[in-house]
Amino acid sequence: MPERRTGAVLGVSAARVSRWRRRTHVESDPRPRAPGGDYRSARIEAHRALIFGVPAEAPVTTVRELRCLLAGRRLDFGHGTVQRFLIRHPMTRRMETGHASEQDRPDAPDRRHVWQESQTAHDPARLVFIDETWTRTKLTRTRGRALEGRNLRMGQPHRRAGSRSSARDTPCR
Repeated sequence: MPERRTGAVLGVSAARVSRWRRRTHVESDPRPRAPGGDYRSARIEAHRALIFGVPAEAPVTTVRELRCLLAGRRLDFGHGTVQRFLIRHPMTRRMETGHASEQDRPDAPDRRHVWQESQTAHDPARLVFIDETWTRTKLTRTRGRALEGRNLRMGQPHRRAGSRSSARDTPCR
């Protein structure tokens, strides 16, 4: 029976009948698939190990930063695709365990050991303590992304004052 006539009998459009016929031919089942879902998630899921490895290499806070890191590896994903990936997987925003980024230098452990050994030579009565309780740390990042159940440890370098763009679709630098 022609599609227009079939549609008139069933009370649907000819285009609907055409889609049912195509779905029957391609999928062997005319019934519709479940509504919703992320039909293109397989593309980003193929890079799952790489994305889970990014926070350990350079912890990120925003979806935009993660997109920029992936773009540096020639992987271009939309904001929503990355956001849905992070929601689907246990990669949540965490408070970081901050430490001075100078601790990451290769000579730091040796110098720290020498400094600790020299502390025994000082007279405690002559020491002066500086209270840095009210030091301004607003420009230091306090959050990043980590896999659920893992701590996040990021260096906190000295930052210059300045505003950061929060637009999600601005190009990566």
